[in-house]
Order: sequence, then structure tokens, then C-alpha cells
Amino acid sequence: MRARLTVVRLDIQRHKCYIRRDLLIFASVGLQWPNYTQHWQTTLLVLLTKVVNSKNNQPYMKKITILAIVICSTFGAYAQYSKGRMLVGGSLSFSAETEKTKYDGNTQTDGKWTSFSFEPQFGYFVIDNLAVGASLDLGLSKWRDDDDSDDDYTSTSIEFRPTVRYYLPQNIFFQGQVAFGSSKYKYGSGNVDEDKYSNSGFTLGVGYAYFLNDNIAIEPLIGYGSWGEKDKDTDVKYVDNGLFLRIGFQIYLDEF
Repeated sequence: MRARLTVVRLDIQRHKCYIRRDLLIFASVGLQWPNYTQHWQTTLLVLLTKVVNSKNNQPYMKKITILAIVICSTFGAYAQYSKGRMLVGGSLSFSAETEKTKYDGNTQTDGKWTSFSFEPQFGYFVIDNLAVGASLDLGLSKWRDDDDSDDDYTSTSIEFRPTVRYYLPQNIFFQGQVAFGSSKYKYGSGNVDEDKYSNSGFTLGVGYAYFLNDNIAIEPLIGYGSWGEKDKDTDVKYVDNGLFLRIGFQIYLDEF
């Protein structure tokens, strides 16, 4: 996870190495490792710290020990995204809006818009730091016109979204998605009329995994996306594109 040794200061004077004892001890016990590596890595770092602080060690031996600490810490930083681990999570959104028109000092309510979406997601690390997977986006929207019920409509959608993620050691990740699916609009009084669309699109974004513990993370994601709907009867296509901001969660599971 977040293993850092920036608190360690190395001074080289007259070809000898001097390490601040208190900072090294802090670096050793303050590291956060995944469960399956936590015990042996912490023990190893404590032992290496004792070697570095020993008065009988030669300068070159201290340098070798410092290198071992750095290597061990680097491994810990990548262990959270190691090959064989899995991701289970997703995002949930809800919105409710009221549309109003103002004219000549008067305000009129035109209608109310509500929408709900749920996107469960699964991923698998095929190699260290690279996860592939997919999500299933389920959406429901309703418009209720205050003047004419014939203008009411309800839309439902379902999209399958293959996903690729690549993680940097600072818990920053890059994500790409493509989307395929369909949507249906029912409108008119009683929702008796119906239009069907085929959906497609893509998103590219960058996010950050903020870990609450060794396995659960909150993940804000910002990026750019393009979404299209094509009428199955008329072949008319409607396209929306722009920036987006999402917040989801992930559970990082160990390899079974």
C-alpha cells in the first residue's frame, strides 16, 4: 500500500554513513502491508534497522542494509496490486431535479426528473498493477410533466462495460472503459408508447484509491466520456460527451 521511506535521512560525511535512529525505527513500524505479508516484512525491517544502528557495522554494510530496506518497501507498495488479487465494488447514484420556467416575474414548475443508477464491478489482476474486468450499469429515469401527462416518460437502460485499470505506486490509477447496451423509453399517458435504442460509448479517466484499511478503498474518478444512443427504428443517433466525476468503492481481495 502506502509504504514510504521519505522520513529517512542519509548523511554521507568522510565516506561514512550516519542514519537517524528514531526516523528509521518510525519507518519500520509505520509501514502498512497487506495481511498476508505484514508480519514477516515488519519483522525483517526491524531486524534491518538494528543492523544499521549497530556501532560495530562498517559503512559499506550499512549501505547494503539501506538498499535492502528500500527494496522491501518497494515490494510492499506494489503488493496491494499484485497478480492474482481481485476487485469487487461499484458505484451508486441518485438524483432528483425540478425544472422551472421564469417569465414576467412569474415562476412555473414544468415537471420533475428523477434518476437512479447502479454499477457493480469486478476485476482481476492479470499481472502486477494491471487489472482487467467489467461492470454492469443499470439505469432508471422518470420525467413527470406538471402540465400534460402525455409528456411523461420512463427510461430504462442496461450496459455492459469492459474495463482496464493500471495502478501507480502512489495509489493513482488510470482507467479505460467501453460500453455496449440498450435503452428503452416509454411515454404518453400510461406509458403506452415505446422507443428502443442501442447504446455505445467510452470513458477515459484517472482516479485515486483512498484505503480505509488493507482491503477497502474509496475511489474518486475524474475523466472524459462519450455516450451515444441510436434509434433502432430510424437509425437517428444522439451523442453526448464531456467531463465527469464519480466516487465509487472497491474491495481488494486476496488470491484464493
